[in-house]
Amino acid sequence: MTVTPVDILTPRDLSRNLTFRFSALLLLSLILSGGTYFVVLTALTAKEHDSIDLNLAGRQRMLTQKYANDIDQILIALAGSDREFVIEMKEAASRTAELYEATLTAFLEGGEVDAGVEGRIWIPPVQDDNIVQHLGKARAAWEELQKTAMQAVQSGNASLARNDNIRDIQIQTAKAVAEMDHAVFLMQKQSEVKLRRVESYMACAFIIGVVLYVGTVMFVRRKIVVPLASSMVALDAQKYAMDEHTIVASTDPFGKITYANDKFCRISQYSREELIGQDHRIVNSGHHPHDFFAKLWRTIAAGKVWHGEVCNRAKDGSLYWVDTTIVPFRDETGRITQYVAVRTCINERKLAEMELINAKEIAEVANRAKSEFLANMSHEIRTPMTAILGFAENMLDVDQTESEKLSCIHTIRRNGESLLGIINDILDLSKIESGKMEAELISCEPCAIIADVSSLVRVQADAKGLPLNIEYDGAIPKTIHTDPVRLRQILINLVGNAIKFTQAGSIRLVTRFVDDGVAPCMQFDVIDTGQGIPEEEKKRLFQPFAQVDTSSTRKIGGTGLGLTISRRFAEMLGGDITVVESKLGVGSTFRASVATGRLDGVKMLEDPLSATIVADGDNVVAQAPRSDLHGLRILFAEDGPDNQRLISFVLKKAGADVTIKENGKLALDVALAAMNGKRECDPKRPFDLIIMDMQMPEMDGYEATAQLRRNGYTGPIIALTAHAVEGDREKCISAGCNDYATKPIDRKKLVNLILEHVQDNRLNPDTGLTKAIQQLPLRGCRILLAEDNLSNQVLVVGILKKVGAEVTAVKDGNLAVDTALAARDGGKPFDIILMDIQMPMMGGDEATEMLREKAYSGTIIALTAHAMEGDRQKYLKVGFDDYTTKPINRVKLIKTIQTYFRNGDSQVSSDDNAHESLLMT
Repeated sequence: MTVTPVDILTPRDLSRNLTFRFSALLLLSLILSGGTYFVVLTALTAKEHDSIDLNLAGRQRMLTQKYANDIDQILIALAGSDREFVIEMKEAASRTAELYEATLTAFLEGGEVDAGVEGRIWIPPVQDDNIVQHLGKARAAWEELQKTAMQAVQSGNASLARNDNIRDIQIQTAKAVAEMDHAVFLMQKQSEVKLRRVESYMACAFIIGVVLYVGTVMFVRRKIVVPLASSMVALDAQKYAMDEHTIVASTDPFGKITYANDKFCRISQYSREELIGQDHRIVNSGHHPHDFFAKLWRTIAAGKVWHGEVCNRAKDGSLYWVDTTIVPFRDETGRITQYVAVRTCINERKLAEMELINAKEIAEVANRAKSEFLANMSHEIRTPMTAILGFAENMLDVDQTESEKLSCIHTIRRNGESLLGIINDILDLSKIESGKMEAELISCEPCAIIADVSSLVRVQADAKGLPLNIEYDGAIPKTIHTDPVRLRQILINLVGNAIKFTQAGSIRLVTRFVDDGVAPCMQFDVIDTGQGIPEEEKKRLFQPFAQVDTSSTRKIGGTGLGLTISRRFAEMLGGDITVVESKLGVGSTFRASVATGRLDGVKMLEDPLSATIVADGDNVVAQAPRSDLHGLRILFAEDGPDNQRLISFVLKKAGADVTIKENGKLALDVALAAMNGKRECDPKRPFDLIIMDMQMPEMDGYEATAQLRRNGYTGPIIALTAHAVEGDREKCISAGCNDYATKPIDRKKLVNLILEHVQDNRLNPDTGLTKAIQQLPLRGCRILLAEDNLSNQVLVVGILKKVGAEVTAVKDGNLAVDTALAARDGGKPFDIILMDIQMPMMGGDEATEMLREKAYSGTIIALTAHAMEGDRQKYLKVGFDDYTTKPINRVKLIKTIQTYFRNGDSQVSSDDNAHESLLMT
């Protein structure tokens, strides 16, 4: 289940929950406590009243005695005739009587009474009948006492009154006191009962209080403490598990770190003290743009959860990746109080992703290298093969002189050696990669090896006018222990490369002996004044099939294997090959080193010698008899001297007038000059046909052909290439070529290909083909051509108009559909639609399907650069009636159209059959 901030118990929710529970508990406690308090307070109040009642009742007894004493004092005072004392005692007796009466009345009837120190209090009447009875008797005795006392006081003879009534007064007093004592006794017993009852109430209240306390404690423990403790334990367990598994940190609303767990400290290599109070810029790696973190803060500041992958930098500078989730937390007011970030280290996954990306890049590089290798091998192998096969064929001519045959042999030998070198390089690399190449370490002389190398490569240097200087830096051993064959290959490759990439200056081979006391070695520095190597190319220089210049316009060929194989050989011999120095436009220094082996007893040569051998050259003079190409003016663009001589020999022997140019730029200039009437010797005739090598310096054949078409050249152009891989044919046709021929050439096929593409006014007027074309076999045929390539449009329209057709050209499938339907609906439908398959906006197959859906019944013929097995069935299924392939073969195109045009309404004369037969031959 995915937890969102809505599912999280916020502080506000927790506060409400606990407040409700505690409020309910407090209310229950108040109710129970209040009840207990009321019971105890009532009991205590009753006890207090009982105590006051007893005190008052006891005071009544004392008042009775005091009243009797006051009367006795009055009588004594009357006997002594002390009038003032008599009055004072009468007043005291009166007050005592009033107090007695008030208290007794309060006991019996209820009322307010003076309670002494307690002040005036209200007491309820006594409810116990027994006590009331005794109080009544006490009251009667008191009244009798008062009556007797008053009689004694009112008698004239105080002494007699006292003597006569003293006994009655004492009897009445004793009776009142006895009744009051009995009432007090009863009240005491009643109070003791009440006291025991109060004590029982208090005991019950205590027990209830204890029960309430225990129950409250149990309730709090069960309903709040235990769940809260369990939640805290679970939370601590979850926190511990999270801390052990993930990287956790929290910040305040301003991004300052307030908490960082141990894993955060471990992975960032910062202590907790270093992290707290900082923001996350402390681990910012700089990998992400500023906008990345701006979007992050906008998301979490809005209260939303952010998730993403972040690259951080540890304290030691190392990078680590974390999968991060940041959750904002709010208080009860909804204000964000903190952000909690939970992260998981994804270094291994990122490493795997990067390895996958690197593997993909390596695979893509390998695939490109393979493609470049195949294309390069095709060129490098077919180029010498062209010369070998061509000059071998020349030797079969019976009219060849001995000198010419000898020249052919030299050319064949030279190109055969070149081809053998390429094959050997490929085989050597294959053996090295498979671990089957082994070095044969024997004693050999380095001077002799250098002499062999000099003799083998000097002819190349002399051909370019480059001096090859052999130099020694100090004494060298007479013999060393190594593989002389592999060492010779290394030096030939390095010196050969130096000659290949140097146009002016010199080549130096500097040899020295280096003894560091551990592993003595020979060093060979090859120093040239060539074009130099760009810095970015140095890293891939020793990779298989790698070349500094891989474009089709490069001036210098090669397989790209030489340095790779040479370095592997050097490593097998205990050394290496490195680029010591290279500057663009200045030159390069390559250093090869090989171990010498043990040199015990080996003589050191103080003045080493070198030798060079210069190979003989050859000269080819080509003669060609007149043949089928008589009168044709052909421009031949080719940078290889041997192929120039061979192919021009073939074309001239066939009767053509051949102009040779060594790159596309020169070919473009001379072709445009001839087209614009600026050609020397024949200012009004452009070239009838151009043979264009596709891989040349300065400007390759693709660019030259495209520029010729853009400048209005409509003549046939035949591509000539040493490449023979999938897609090359289509690439040449797309560039604007009419057809395609590969190296090595087949002389008859080349001549026939030229004959198929030349315009009729350049052909011999006596040929049957021209006569057939002059009869206009497609006269009156209305043709719609859908073709996006302007050069192909011009070519096809020119061919069809020459044989009498009326041609309308459009550049995409949409226009083709609209034009065809408009012509049909207007009553003048097209006889034939030629539909290119690959076009912008709408392809030919989709356009044909749409026309068939709209009930178009006319003939539709596909034009395609594809010629794979099953294509015919595929096009027929779409709705085409037939198809013809690119490059356009005029005879085949006319034949295909003529087949369907004859099946229409147009009438063709009987003579046309003969012409058709000629066209089909």
